[in-house]
Amino acid sequence: MIHAYPTFAEGAARAADARALEQLGDARARRAARCALGSRSRGRWRARGDDAQGRRSGGVRRRGSGAPVTELTDGERWTRAALARGRAAGWRPRVVAVFLAAARERSAQDRRARPELTRRSRRWSAAGAGAWIAGAALAPGPLRRRVVPGLASWAATAALLDWHLGMVQTPAGVPRPLGAADAATLARVWLAPLAAERAAPAALIAGFATDVADGRLARRSAPTRFGRDFDGQADAVFVAAALLGARRAGHRSGGLLVLAGIAASAAAMRSRTPVVTLRA
Repeated sequence: MIHAYPTFAEGAARAADARALEQLGDARARRAARCALGSRSRGRWRARGDDAQGRRSGGVRRRGSGAPVTELTDGERWTRAALARGRAAGWRPRVVAVFLAAARERSAQDRRARPELTRRSRRWSAAGAGAWIAGAALAPGPLRRRVVPGLASWAATAALLDWHLGMVQTPAGVPRPLGAADAATLARVWLAPLAAERAAPAALIAGFATDVADGRLARRSAPTRFGRDFDGQADAVFVAAALLGARRAGHRSGGLLVLAGIAASAAAMRSRTPVVTLRA
């Protein structure tokens, strides 16, 4: 009897330990199930948030949003890698020089690979410069007064186009020629110096018309990456020039009202552009 009590106690303790372990295992299983359910719920809410963000921005949706996925093009992969190297190196002057030299070499490769596109872009550049010179010679007024800044602005635009001919392709990377939508975007930049002179209604209406036209034309055909990325910059340049012209002319209320209409129309047009997902 003396030796039976410890044996009974040990058995009871073992049984209690077994029940405790079983309960602990059930609790852990329940916690794991709750965590898995929470992860799935968070994933659904995150996907909904990505979809909402994509609809608000009219831009690129991330994976998991349910949108069609488009692979990054060679140019986008090269740009991402080059920018990542520059950030890692701290963008010191030597790093910037190396980046610009590499970008220049890549743009030269694009020009050699697509000679017809290069010729068309240079014809467009020459036509824009010729329009400024002819307008200054034949029409006195804003064209003549703004010919120097107009030619300088157009030269910078032509250089930018020549540098980024590799972006004249669809978001999927299919080469495309320069089209009517690209011409409308470039025309808005051409008009910016005129809008900066006096913010005349004719210049504002013309800028508004090109903004509406390039969106519609891009939706009718496959848009180019150049047009997709440069359209916002053209809007910013034109709006800034028109604000400057409105201030110079003193047309604060009327000029700002027209500019508000241009900005609202541009935002409405961009909100209806298709959304794609880029996957590295």
